Amino acid sequence: RQSRNAAFDSVAALLDTDTDWNDQVQQRATEHCIRLLLSRPCVEAMLLRALGRSATGRTRDLKKRLKKLVQDPMDSHRYATLFDEHALKVARRNERVIEDLLRLFGR
Repeated sequence: RQSRNAAFDSVAALLDTDTDWNDQVQQRATEHCIRLLLSRPCVEAMLLRALGRSATGRTRDLKKRLKKLVQDPMDSHRYATLFDEHALKVARRNERVIEDLLRLFGR
């Protein structure tokens, strides 16, 4: 809805494929020119892989593993500490979604 109120170069959405993804989402995104970035199976798995950690198992287990590293998942500063410039530079080589996100932000 926000995209209707302002001008953007592009609009993208980061979605987990284990919960948010289906053919209807794909179709609506295509209709509205929204670029989909798919985190397989979830954002937590992508972030764990970016840190060189195992990302196998159930989503709830992945959430617990990431929470141990982040400590407070609601504190954006914790993510900034874990995913500093160097970590993102390394992660973008192995995680296509991180590469795509960084490019969208002009980095």
